[in-house]
Amino acid sequence: MLWPEDVVALDTLLANSPEQSVLSGLARSLGSTLVVGVTEDVSPTTFRNEVVAFGPNGALVSRFEKVHRVPFGEYVPYRSFFAHLGTFRLSPATPYPEPGPAYSPRRPRHWAP
Repeated sequence: MLWPEDVVALDTLLANSPEQSVLSGLARSLGSTLVVGVTEDVSPTTFRNEVVAFGPNGALVSRFEKVHRVPFGEYVPYRSFFAHLGTFRLSPATPYPEPGPAYSPRRPRHWAP
């Protein structure tokens, strides 16, 4: 079963969270691999965007962190230039690890259980 990117948005790490138990139980009850898009806060100012796979037995079998960020969706390129065009509000959260000086707007929460 495949769930899209950012379908599980956490304010903490996935490890040992109630959401991890629910996802693990779902994979086990379906007897299928469950691949889920997860964002998790790593610190008060950084987050991780990744795909997490749970095996048919409910075990977390793999994780893949997204490293290609979307301009104007997850960060603002040429921020100093665009700041002259108008005022826009940015969240202090940035993708983790931060490859350079960029800022991320508020992460969208597409779906909440």
